[in-house]
Amino acid sequence: MHAQLGELCAESPPLDVRFRRTARFPGVLYLDPEPADGLRQLTLAIAERWPQALAYGGAFDEVIPHLTVAHGAADDVLDDIEADVLRGLPVSTRLVEALLYVFDGERWRPRARLPFGGR
Repeated sequence: MHAQLGELCAESPPLDVRFRRTARFPGVLYLDPEPADGLRQLTLAIAERWPQALAYGGAFDEVIPHLTVAHGAADDVLDDIEADVLRGLPVSTRLVEALLYVFDGERWRPRARLPFGGR
């Protein structure tokens, strides 16, 4: 499976993204990447290839690419974190790889680096 996932990522070009704003899910503060289409397409391609491994266990109908900043904190704490983060925006970067993490029963640990290549 790792080899096939690596091949899928290798078909994706590096992605230039810009983070200009924050957004929230309940109990979560995140950065909203622009453009998000490349990340969404890669997520959907993975779900198509491995339907048993849907993003977030299939709990959500829509794939919303994001970079989690804080999770599980009270709203007032998220407000403070958000104010700090906004002072540092915008941030631009090039995404050149995906990282595969696995849960070992206690915490998430990196398992593999999956470089993007593009055609």
